[in-house]
Amino acid sequence: MALQGKGVNAEFIASYFSLSNHYKNLKKYDMAMLYLDSCEVYSTTKHRQPFVDAERGYLYLKQGDFIKAGYDLFVALNGIVDKKTRYHIVILSYIGDLKMAEGELDSAMFYYKRSLEEMDKFSSFIEFKPELLQKVSNLYYLDGRHKVAYDYLLASKSASDTLFNLSNKRNADLFEVKNKYKSELIDREAFILKQDYKLKEKTTTQRYLLVLLGFIMVLSILLYFVVKQRLRLKKHALTQALEDDKQRAVWEVKNKELAAYALQLIEKDQSITELLDVVKEKDR
Repeated sequence: MALQGKGVNAEFIASYFSLSNHYKNLKKYDMAMLYLDSCEVYSTTKHRQPFVDAERGYLYLKQGDFIKAGYDLFVALNGIVDKKTRYHIVILSYIGDLKMAEGELDSAMFYYKRSLEEMDKFSSFIEFKPELLQKVSNLYYLDGRHKVAYDYLLASKSASDTLFNLSNKRNADLFEVKNKYKSELIDREAFILKQDYKLKEKTTTQRYLLVLLGFIMVLSILLYFVVKQRLRLKKHALTQALEDDKQRAVWEVKNKELAAYALQLIEKDQSITELLDVVKEKDR
């Protein structure tokens, strides 16, 4: 990456830019912004410096000023004239971080994937590839697509291992520690993600079983009340039938008594008639 400027000024700009990145990595964003402003002080051109604009946008992002961050990042992206620098790959990933911070997950995915595509196309800034793949994995995880998230985590680990294999002898020890630690983190996250995926599947199965059990319980309760209602109706019908039989028996007894009483009246009436006939005969 070359910064605009000539001679001593270019050296000053490069030094201040490096210092700015140093404080950015330490998360001392105010100091990083101060050294970044110094880059423009020593600039010998009236044109904006896309590298400076991009880093300033990133610092604004980290400070929570999304409006200024968006302005500088898109100015930087549109200001890349020398396409050989391929710095737009970094800017695209910064914009992805901005969209992620703003909660625009679809836009974040779009810019991260654009950055990855340009990275693969030009084989530039591949040192950012594991981190970018991990960010895409996180987005898929948030979207509930755990299998795809897991695949991207594996791709992140693979990219990290590839970078490790391509590292030169001079920084092999330091790079080995860094990548081993990062690889272990990715393996751990992959394991956690896989376990989380299995747990979610198990939870889903348990939820279905609980729903089925609830349905069976409701059905059992309904069946209990239906059977109870039928028994109550049957008991009521049986009681009513017994009551009817009892009433019928009472009526039969009363009818017999009434018939006997009527018969007695007829017999008495006949006896009186016969007695009157006898009296009449004597009177003659």
